Amino acid sequence: MNCMKKKIIFIVLLVLSLAISNSVWAAPELNLSTVSGQSGDTVNVTASFVSDSSVTSMQFDILYDQTQLSSGIPLPGAALGANGLAYSEPSAGLRRIVITPSSNNDVSSTGDLITLPFTIDASADQNDKLLILNNVIMSDALANAVTPTSETNGVIQILDITAPITTATPASGTYTVAQSVTLSSNEVATIYYTTDGSIPTTSSAVYSNPIAVSVNTALKFMAVDASGNVERDKSEVYVFDAQLQTIFDLSARAKDSIVGISWTPVPSASAYNVFRSTVQGGPYTLIAAGHVTTYAVYADSGLTNGVLYYYVVTSLINGVESLNSNEAIGRPRTRSR
Repeated sequence: MNCMKKKIIFIVLLVLSLAISNSVWAAPELNLSTVSGQSGDTVNVTASFVSDSSVTSMQFDILYDQTQLSSGIPLPGAALGANGLAYSEPSAGLRRIVITPSSNNDVSSTGDLITLPFTIDASADQNDKLLILNNVIMSDALANAVTPTSETNGVIQILDITAPITTATPASGTYTVAQSVTLSSNEVATIYYTTDGSIPTTSSAVYSNPIAVSVNTALKFMAVDASGNVERDKSEVYVFDAQLQTIFDLSARAKDSIVGISWTPVPSASAYNVFRSTVQGGPYTLIAAGHVTTYAVYADSGLTNGVLYYYVVTSLINGVESLNSNEAIGRPRTRSR
């Protein structure tokens, strides 16, 4: 009988020893949640607890960027049980949470310990905000230290709800030469555009290289960023009907059945148009379209001697034609013997 009692006592002690051992060595987890919000929002981050140990008290710090976030008052969660909750902010950007035992109540095995509100600053950037767990201390009812095996930091993901802003360079205006229009966005985005005045959509041409504009054009464009924010369409209007005169020194020299004209070469001109009339002041007839000359000369042959011919020349720069030059006069004549 005494032997049986001893066996029973031994078994009870063994069970108690195992229970205490599990309480000391069980490995809990403490995890902060990931939430989303936009600038100016208040979001709730939870600190959840997963464990099979009898943790009754703990302390941990949450480090955060105080220039982007502000911390509110923690609220108790279901896993806190009857344990007490205290909190403080020992320094800027550090929220300290202290859970104290109440009548040796254990923290529940799984659930949210606390909910901690964070307010996102109205001027916060678009980068995710990291909440770092630090200085985690846990103990059981017997004041034995319990070491967590997992500590998960929290993240506040900043939602991008701001549409991109696209700019055209050069802007609307009246031009005398063709323009190369560059479209640029203030963030990574896909830019869509049209040049026929229609409203751009995601089915329109995708901008990749500068757009050459040499005639009157209504350029419309908009952008869509990676978050799906769609910019309202914008437009720029380019007008090319205000041409300038580029040649002011056109001169003519007549020979037998020929009039040769010359002028000062126009910088950037790719070619010239030569016009002729038999009436002073025109109207003029185009006699040489897109005339290419290095030395800015042209010979008009097969003419009738004794007739006055009147000439004007225009330059072509990037496909845009200038106004008429000054008028030059030539009268071919028979060579005297």
